Amino acid sequence: MSKRIYKKNFLFFEFFTNLGLKKFIFSEISIRKIIWIIKYLIDLILHKKKIESIIFADNLITKKERTMIDRWKFHRKALFPSFWEHHFSIADMLNSKILNGRIFDFGCGSGNLDIELAKRGFNIYGIDHSKVSINIAKYYKNRQKLNVRKNLRFKCVEIHNFAPNFKFDSGIISHVLEHIKLKEAQLIFTELKRLLKINAKIFIAVPFKKFYWDPDHCNIFYSLTDFNKFISSIGFKIITSEIDYKNKVIKSISSCY
Repeated sequence: MSKRIYKKNFLFFEFFTNLGLKKFIFSEISIRKIIWIIKYLIDLILHKKKIESIIFADNLITKKERTMIDRWKFHRKALFPSFWEHHFSIADMLNSKILNGRIFDFGCGSGNLDIELAKRGFNIYGIDHSKVSINIAKYYKNRQKLNVRKNLRFKCVEIHNFAPNFKFDSGIISHVLEHIKLKEAQLIFTELKRLLKINAKIFIAVPFKKFYWDPDHCNIFYSLTDFNKFISSIGFKIITSEIDYKNKVIKSISSCY
């Protein structure tokens, strides 16, 4: 092998390694993975500068925005649409068959999950206390087709200040409770009871053990017992709960009543 060809191969390898995609080089690359790589590269071209400018806007760098700054540092791929297009969370929520009517997403983050659900016809209202998160969510929402945009609403608001003139039919709390201490979570539960209909079901998901870790996590769930005890202490009535060992998450269908 000539030095020129060797150098090209090395640069190719280094490029994908820097993207966190080293495993794709050494494993049998499926068509789906190749498509994901291409879409991720397109995301970087289309969105990286804009998302970076939102996260590090001078007037928004506060302690409250720490989560999104950490997300950019530790889990950057999760801030781009390609990460969520076929994410296992979508299948989990669809398979739960509890999402219906007006859906409330507490702690919607960058909104990518809600956008994917809206593309499938669901009506989602996501709130978050992070201005950065909601600015990213609105940026992605505005790039969607009209029928998708009609199914989406995002608002930067604390839950105790959120007062729509209707109640929600179902809810989502996905990868939020690991960030919230028990006493605060109990106060949030009271607000959820106010916002949700009596028969509303809630899809809850948290990381299993220290997977998907970032510095803002204050709760770590080492077992299903840990998780069940925590959400019961908050006030939720557990309908089902299980550990997804493949995807390293604990998920539950619960209710406020």
